[in-house]
Amino acid sequence: MRSASHERVSARRFCAATAGRCTRRATLAGALLALGLGVLQLAGCASEPEGRADLLEFLRDGSTTRTQVELALGEPSAQFESSRVLAYRLRRDRGGYVLLRRRDDWAAVQYDLMLLFDADGVLQRHSLVEVHAP
Repeated sequence: MRSASHERVSARRFCAATAGRCTRRATLAGALLALGLGVLQLAGCASEPEGRADLLEFLRDGSTTRTQVELALGEPSAQFESSRVLAYRLRRDRGGYVLLRRRDDWAAVQYDLMLLFDADGVLQRHSLVEVHAP
């Protein structure tokens, strides 16, 4: 028959042995989780938006409104002349034009789309200006 002190010692050894395995399992699980998150993050960086060949086709001098432009392209990168001139940053890839946001790196910008509106908010003239050669 075993004594109570022997059972306590055995329980301690069991806990110590099990804790080592549990700690190794937790460490392995944490490492796998970190690796998985890293792969997902890299996949997100690698999947840049595909350009659209038709992105700017809706622009018509004399008829397109500022509201239509803002609905299609979002907030402009810059505004000038009391907001009568809007500027959008773009780049071009194999699919067409990609709209860039203010936070995007300036080195990625290949074109500025410049839009001039009249007092009624109707597009008077637009121009795609190359700022960095593709």
